[in-house]
Formats: sequence, structure tokens, C-alpha cells
Amino acid sequence: MLRTFILRNFRNLLTAFALSNLGLWSFTIAAPWVLYNRYHSALGVAAGYVMTFAPQVIFTGVGGPLADHWPRRSVLMASDGFSAIMLGLGSVITVDHGPPAVLYGLIFAVASAQAIYHPTFQAVLPETVNGDPALMASASNW
Repeated sequence: MLRTFILRNFRNLLTAFALSNLGLWSFTIAAPWVLYNRYHSALGVAAGYVMTFAPQVIFTGVGGPLADHWPRRSVLMASDGFSAIMLGLGSVITVDHGPPAVLYGLIFAVASAQAIYHPTFQAVLPETVNGDPALMASASNW
């Protein structure tokens, strides 16, 4: 496993993945908290979680073909860039006390982008490290 870290491309990919997940998990924790504190509804929080997981069911099958048809690096950057824009909009809407429907839409949009990001990341990983390190990188289950 540690042998893969000597490869510059793998380190760059792993750093980007870690930063992406830091933002995603911050949003994953903050969104239900905001929904509950603003609207005091456990049902509203549950609806937020539905908006988080529904795109995984709907769009994960799209991520693989997109990764095969378009340059994978571009798909990764586009889906992460889209997520960042949506997270920024979510921050502005949260500060301005926007309606819950807009917040649910943003949650759905970010989760949709991540449903495309993750299969693409898994597809780009073997390209990043060739040969024996590819086995080690894949086995690390990033």
C-alpha cells in the first residue's frame, strides 16, 4: 500500500479525493442539522436523507458509461466543480433562510454529482498507477 504513495499522480489523485470528501462529508453533516434546526421536523430531515441517497440509485449506472465515453479526469473535475458550486449556493441559501424545497434540490444535485464522481474515480484509479502498484491502490479501496 505505501509503495503507491511514491507515485506523484496517485498522491495528487488521493489528495483531490480527500479534499472532495471533506467538503462532501461537511455538507452531509451540515444539511440535516440545518434542516432540523430551521424547520424542527424529523420528517424533513428524513426527506433530506432520501434526497441524498436517491441519486445513488438513479445515477450510479450513468457514471460508468460517462467515465468510459468522456475523459475521466474531465468527468471528475466537472462533477466536483458542480458539487462545489452547489455547495456554495447551499451556503448562500442557508444564510438567507431559503425555502426547504431549494435546499432539498441542492442536496439532490450534490448527491447526483457524487453518483457520477465515485464510479469515475474507481475507473481512473488503475490508470493512475500501472502494474503492481495498481493492485495495491485498488486493494486499498479508496
